[in-house]
Amino acid sequence: MKWLRAPALHMALIGAVLFAGALFWGGVSATERARIVIHASRLDIVRQTFLQDYGRPPEREEWAGLVDALVDQEVLYQYALRLRMHEEPAAQRRLAQIAAWR
Repeated sequence: MKWLRAPALHMALIGAVLFAGALFWGGVSATERARIVIHASRLDIVRQTFLQDYGRPPEREEWAGLVDALVDQEVLYQYALRLRMHEEPAAQRRLAQIAAWR
């Protein structure tokens, strides 16, 4: 019976009731998560770039690191699009600089 007076229990119950209420009245959207898709052609480009730079194909650990970096880059790109950062003048200037390097 002592655990019935625990503040943590009270907070958990209040949180559960608020969450259930939000779900019931539609306050929490159940939107589908955006999928991050990296096409095989981009992976081939990364592999070929590594091969040109180092003269050998990447080892398993190196390949995992390259794929992780590519995923991180794509996640940040999608997040920036969602925030509409590509419409900001400073972002447009930076994108133009990056495009000029390629």
